[in-house]
Amino acid sequence: MGINIGLLILRVGIGFILVFGHGMHKLFSIGTEAAKHSPDPLGIGSELTNFLGATVEVGFGSLIAFGLFTRLLTIPIISMLLVAVLVFHAEHPFFHQMLVGLSPEHPLAMTLSKEFAMCFMLSYTTLFFTGPGKYSIDYLYRIDEKFKKYLHL
Repeated sequence: MGINIGLLILRVGIGFILVFGHGMHKLFSIGTEAAKHSPDPLGIGSELTNFLGATVEVGFGSLIAFGLFTRLLTIPIISMLLVAVLVFHAEHPFFHQMLVGLSPEHPLAMTLSKEFAMCFMLSYTTLFFTGPGKYSIDYLYRIDEKFKKYLHL
């Protein structure tokens, strides 16, 4: 029982952090001037990158939080996070650091880093291998059993 509660907390926690902490601003910026200035680490265009990011973060993050198609949907999220770590944050340090001598309110006080994307990636990779747990729609309708069998996990 404890493992299943832990998986529920992990799934809901990282799902909604991805949705509300990262995806909603992308979703609400679709079709606006802000979307034209979104990062484009793969060179496919800022607006398309923003749209794909919003889809993955809001759509897939929400479904994972509810435990629907959990293992399957971790794959595009892990892929997106790999791009974040290897391409977008390529030049950034691994750990989040506050620059010495600047007040915390200064806009340059916090550096970009790989740390947060790596934490997300480890969490979603864990869900890929463990599955959603018993407190999920996948378990209720035996969706995870079929996917697990297909992947030989």
